[in-house]
Amino acid sequence: MEHRYTFILAQSVVIKGDFTTNSNITGPGKVILKGTTVQHCNTNGLSLNNLEIDNAAGVELDTDLLINNQLEFSNGKIKVNDHALILGTTASSYRTKAMENS
Repeated sequence: MEHRYTFILAQSVVIKGDFTTNSNITGPGKVILKGTTVQHCNTNGLSLNNLEIDNAAGVELDTDLLINNQLEFSNGKIKVNDHALILGTTASSYRTKAMENS
């Protein structure tokens, strides 16, 4: 049996490499993807409350991504590939033109 957990993020955390999680991430903090080369995002189909893209090289999804609260594009874009980028019913996003599919 595979166990899934929820991680409550109280502060923001900056990730400079690829990002993988096996947990839902909730709370007021946000995950900030701030690399200098393309970063890969693998949430194993789980959710993030808040995500900020701050990487001019961009971020590529390796799995579907569900954002529950806020998706912010400070710098860069998301390449979704063949995966789904889902905004929850109360989610908001900024610079949505930064998304592309290949």
